[in-house]
Amino acid sequence: MSLERSGGNLAGVFFSMQSLFAICLLVGGITATGGDIDRKKPVEKMPFSIYSDHADNFVPSGWIGDTDNLKLNVNYTSDVAEGTACVQVIYKVPDSKLKWAGVYWQSPANNWGDSKDGGYNLFLAKRIRFKARGGRGGEVVAFKAGGMKSGPYPDTFDLPQQTITLTAEWKDYELPLQGCDLTHVIGGFCFIMTKEKNPEGAVFYLDSICYSTF
Repeated sequence: MSLERSGGNLAGVFFSMQSLFAICLLVGGITATGGDIDRKKPVEKMPFSIYSDHADNFVPSGWIGDTDNLKLNVNYTSDVAEGTACVQVIYKVPDSKLKWAGVYWQSPANNWGDSKDGGYNLFLAKRIRFKARGGRGGEVVAFKAGGMKSGPYPDTFDLPQQTITLTAEWKDYELPLQGCDLTHVIGGFCFIMTKEKNPEGAVFYLDSICYSTF
């Protein structure tokens, strides 16, 4: 795994909660009341960045599935959509055991719902906006947010996966958030790739990921 960013390197960290959450993601999550969540956190201003050259409010630390089959470079500087860097994702499948892998952007890093101080109040957001392209075109990627409910301080929403077939050119995408309770967001953004949809592996790119009011 590789997490590279100007100003230092981040290492993907794994522990038992990661394995538990991976199972829960596939079977529909764990029920948690979230009774201790601080719903009085200040509402964040929009747009609220997940990934950009200017601010990263979430950390891509939630590696799930066949984590050894993924490589993530958050400081890729060739053919970016905006600014000076973008995210490069490399998914390899030869030794895949679970036949899927993904990464969650979390607040704070490695928080699966057990951090009292984690999360943001993104009540004003109407959608998640991002730019993406495939290395060749035809890469199939599922995107989602929320749904991290394996601790006492879970997400207050669970946005279903939206599967997208990417082109070789940068395109704008959005995940609508209508009906979502965004008062406590810890799993800000997630992508998932499967061996079934990408039998030869895949490379794709992300840029300018944010919560937005428009």
